[in-house]
Amino acid sequence: MKSILASALAVLFMMTGLGGVSGAVAESADKEWQQSTAIGRSITAENIDRALATLASAGFIDSVNTSDDSTGVLPQHDVEILRAAKMVKEATTPEQGRKAAITFSNSLQQSGNRSTVSFVAIRDGKTVHGARIKYRAIGRKLIHAVSQLATTDTPILLPIGIYDFWTEREGVQTSDELTVSVIQKTQIVDLVEHK
Repeated sequence: MKSILASALAVLFMMTGLGGVSGAVAESADKEWQQSTAIGRSITAENIDRALATLASAGFIDSVNTSDDSTGVLPQHDVEILRAAKMVKEATTPEQGRKAAITFSNSLQQSGNRSTVSFVAIRDGKTVHGARIKYRAIGRKLIHAVSQLATTDTPILLPIGIYDFWTEREGVQTSDELTVSVIQKTQIVDLVEHK
């Protein structure tokens, strides 16, 4: 069953040197995984340790050890995040991975930590302006719109967690949904619009 998770490594968690995030869905992901919505593709057993290390380097958590028995000395939100990370590591099916990713994202959001997120809309390899950014936390139905149009000059503050982002123009979706792990102090999300 671990091969399902391994083949689903559509890791949308590619870090740039500037603290940004960009990603693309891997072509080789299992069909079953592709149909399970984007949830779970951003955090997998294979990259959870990297996610925890990123959270620690940003100062969002104090420990990265999911098997640490000294959880009594850690803040409660760290304990919840580490428990959720352990669930991700132990997932053996896409459905378990999806549920674990949602639990992990919820524990991150409940920690009270925030990230400054900027958005860049790209079309034909160039930055374009005027796109409305929409997003929702994974596992949730409520859709939010960023009040400013896409530009790196107008960042927003978001609770850390895992989100689906996309662009719209005149009420029409103009990019694919991109699942992004918002786990750094500052991040840039690149959204590629269709022609």
